[in-house]
Amino acid sequence: MLEPHEDLLRSLVAAKSSITLSEIQAELKARGIVVAALSTILLALRRLGLRHKKRHSGRPSRTGPM
Repeated sequence: MLEPHEDLLRSLVAAKSSITLSEIQAELKARGIVVAALSTILLALRRLGLRHKKRHSGRPSRTGPM
């Protein structure tokens, strides 16, 4: 699905190495490319050998030891 947009994905990750999947999704949507599932973006990035930030910065999870 994202094969025609591989160059765009590369440029988004290159421009901001800490970009999240949600931010990539928003950038794609702004360009008229609708991707409903973040996993689609994740798979495309993995196929291209690109990395992204795993989650937004914010409160840490409360599942760890306290």
